[in-house]
Amino acid sequence: MSLVGPRPESLDRVKHYSMWQRQRLTVTPGLTGLAQVNGLREQHSSEEKAHFDLQYIFHWSLFLDFCLLLQTAWTFLARLTQVDSWRDAPAPEAAKAKPSTDTEFLIPAVENADSAQSGPD
Repeated sequence: MSLVGPRPESLDRVKHYSMWQRQRLTVTPGLTGLAQVNGLREQHSSEEKAHFDLQYIFHWSLFLDFCLLLQTAWTFLARLTQVDSWRDAPAPEAAKAKPSTDTEFLIPAVENADSAQSGPD
C-alpha cells in the first residue's frame, strides 16, 4: 500500500465492478486519493469513487501526489480543530439547568388531548 492511490474497497463491492471500474485495480492502493480529498467516503457509490480514481490514474504525477498529501493533511488538521473547538464550547444554559432523560425525546408531551380532537358531533 502506498500513501496516495485509489482506496481499496470491500470484496463485495469489487465483485460488482464494471470493466471500466476494474481499471482501478491495476495500481497500488493508497491511504488517500483524489476521491477522498473530494469528500467521497465509504457510503458513496463505487462508480463515483471510480471516476475520481481513474482520473488520478490517467493524470498521475509526483506534483499531484504532493498536492493530495497536502490537502489530506489540511483536511485532517481542520477536522481536529473542529473537534477541539466543539469540546471547548460552553454548554447551553438549558442543558446545565436540567439534565435530560432519553424518554423525554421518545414520548412527546400531550396536553389537552380532549380539546384538540375534532370530529363530527
